[in-house]
Amino acid sequence: MPALLGVQRGDVAATRALWALQNNLALTPDEENAIELKRALVAGQERVIWDTTLALPPKEFELTDAELARLKAALETWGNYVASPDRRWPHPLVEALFSNELQT
Repeated sequence: MPALLGVQRGDVAATRALWALQNNLALTPDEENAIELKRALVAGQERVIWDTTLALPPKEFELTDAELARLKAALETWGNYVASPDRRWPHPLVEALFSNELQT
């Protein structure tokens, strides 16, 4: 999710707010090791991969209304989303953020 937030555009204040939110959501070094997370530069862009057979226990985050709005905006405007292959990781987040809207 932090990488998704990193592609959002905005003014300096919005960018700083997104950076703060990314820092809040970032994995700890122990969590990164637990899922064997790796970073690589591909065509000038950072790519993040991990062992999808490994998992972390769920954790709760306290987010402000403004942070929730930024998460929703990131998902709604994600231009590179591919429904089938990308469904596994954002699906729980989409369900949590948009469940009320999807039921109406």
